[in-house]
Amino acid sequence: MHLNLSEKCVRVVKEGDTWEEILNRKFDSSEYKAAENFYFYLSSKYSESLQEVREKMQAKLSQFVELAEYALADSENRDLTKLSELGEVIDYFKKSREKTYLFLSEIPSLLEQNDRDMLNSSVGYQSLLKWGASPFLK
Repeated sequence: MHLNLSEKCVRVVKEGDTWEEILNRKFDSSEYKAAENFYFYLSSKYSESLQEVREKMQAKLSQFVELAEYALADSENRDLTKLSELGEVIDYFKKSREKTYLFLSEIPSLLEQNDRDMLNSSVGYQSLLKWGASPFLK
């Protein structure tokens, strides 16, 4: 199976302890510069460690799933605070195609099986993953 570089970068994020380690161990010379660029923006210019990126992303994913479920509920008495929190979670990904791609690739892991199956069978969702962290995701 052929992975695009964004998919490979996301998979490798789960396997290492430091940015240098995963760059030097997992990418060949033809991929190195593009992977380094991906991680540079994913880590907010390397200001966040690999562990911090993983923990922050997991927290944002959990928060998004919880708040999105609430936001999509059919109710006339919605809590504006929760909707505002959802907006803040979405703002975390704003203008970062790398964070957005990581989010999109990881979101199925937090969904129930039926929801995961529905998302994974979506042509639009699969196309986004296939295109990778393209400028379109900004």
